[in-house]
Amino acid sequence: MSQTKGKITREDRGSIKRRLILISVLFVLFGAGIVGKLFYLQIIKHDDLVALSEKQYQRTVNIQYGRGSIFDRNMNELATNIEVESVYATPREMLDKKQAARFLASVLNLNQKSVYKKLNSNRHFVWLKRKATPAEVARLRKSSISGINFISEHKRFYP
Repeated sequence: MSQTKGKITREDRGSIKRRLILISVLFVLFGAGIVGKLFYLQIIKHDDLVALSEKQYQRTVNIQYGRGSIFDRNMNELATNIEVESVYATPREMLDKKQAARFLASVLNLNQKSVYKKLNSNRHFVWLKRKATPAEVARLRKSSISGINFISEHKRFYP
């Protein structure tokens, strides 16, 4: 009996071999699953995950700015802010720049040559007039020239 205790029989070797093969196959399948998941996350879903990450860490916060109203000791308003429109152009969107320069110069009371020079530039954005009057803005909105846009800005008003 003592001799059979230390020896491994053929049947035991086959059983051990099958177990080792089974464990090896399970490790290979587990490794392949991990590699497949990494490939899916880092290659296929990369753009979606980057967009999600940027969305979580980068956001636009609108901050209300502007100066407050000023009152005298009797609570009469001395200064306040009003919203006015500024006029800008995107020269690349304009079709007839000479005619547009002529019209814009007459409406905004500007020099026609300087307006044409701005419109003829190769830039994406040019200021035409900052803090234009409401009448000028209304007349420009009626004309609907392509490439002319407006931005609201604050202006100090002293009643």
